Amino acid sequence: MKKKRIIPFKYKLSIIISFWIFLAFNLIAFNIYLNTNDSLEKQYNLRKYADTNVSLSNYNFLYSNYNNSDFYLLIMSVLFLVISIVLGALIVFYISNPIKKMMIGIEEVSNGNYDYMIEINTTDEFNMLGKSINNLSRKMKVLIEEKCNKERELLLKDSQIEMQKDVIASQSEQISMLNEKLEELFSENKNICIAAINALTNSLEVKDVYTRGHCERVREYVVKIGQALNLSKNEINELEFAALLHDIGKIGIPSRILNKEDELTEEEAELIKMHPRLGYEIVKNLPFLDNAKYAILQHHERIDGKGYPDGLVDEEISLYSKILAVADAFDAMTTGRKYRIIPYPKEVALEQLIHNKNIQFDARIVDVFVDIIKKEMNEDKNKIPS
Repeated sequence: MKKKRIIPFKYKLSIIISFWIFLAFNLIAFNIYLNTNDSLEKQYNLRKYADTNVSLSNYNFLYSNYNNSDFYLLIMSVLFLVISIVLGALIVFYISNPIKKMMIGIEEVSNGNYDYMIEINTTDEFNMLGKSINNLSRKMKVLIEEKCNKERELLLKDSQIEMQKDVIASQSEQISMLNEKLEELFSENKNICIAAINALTNSLEVKDVYTRGHCERVREYVVKIGQALNLSKNEINELEFAALLHDIGKIGIPSRILNKEDELTEEEAELIKMHPRLGYEIVKNLPFLDNAKYAILQHHERIDGKGYPDGLVDEEISLYSKILAVADAFDAMTTGRKYRIIPYPKEVALEQLIHNKNIQFDARIVDVFVDIIKKEMNEDKNKIPS
């Protein structure tokens, strides 16, 4: 493809300016010529009739020579053309030189040379424009230096962050190892605690034949309720302890009353009702049972305030106590007791729980527990071969 030839703007501008100067000179010269010719012709005609002396011959000579001045006009036109070209070139140089300097300056700045200064030694707008470009390049230089400094700071911070990440990763591994050890220690500690608790409950079961296996079953129920309520692992552990120890106060009740087959006297019934408080007194100084001890104390409280030992009402009763009360009552109904030799079927026990919602038991806990047991019963039915 043939490269298109481009005529520089300054040449175009020079031609245009020279043309207009040449045109102006010719118009002025032509106007002068016409006026002079007209004036000489009038003077000549006046002198021809009014004066016959020598001056008339002079006018005649001048007028005749003026009419033969085409050659001189041609010379003047050529001279005007040369002057126009020279003046046009000078004007274009005056205009284009500052523009050229600014173009060079802009190119230098665009190439990253922000120290380059445009020097225009005039007192017009070109000088002001050059100074503005210089100021702009200086500001750009400052901004770019600030940007570079920020980038260096960011790189330094990135390297520091990477180092900190490595340190954190190392510490995280150490923490994970410590957590594993703590989990092991906690599991061992929990097993020790459960073993000690089982020893206590075993001693209780020796005294009260009807509570044999009861605490362990209640423990299983409260764990299921706690999981359904999305309680934390620590909260479920506390619930387990509360379930295993909720009847520990019966150790302080005489065996003859615990195992009495006849109807209890009023005094004996009041003595039985003391077992939650006796249990609380037994475990209250154990630090790992800070929350569980209140469940032991309140697991026979009722929503309507007719429970024991303190007659607490709804919100005054802890969540652990409400959970424990439902699990304890369900197991008591579905296992044999001295006052009820034949246990209730699970369906009947669930109906009793539902019937006593917001009376004896917390409605939310009952609903959750009923769903758990029904689901287990359905699963058991599905396991039976047809």
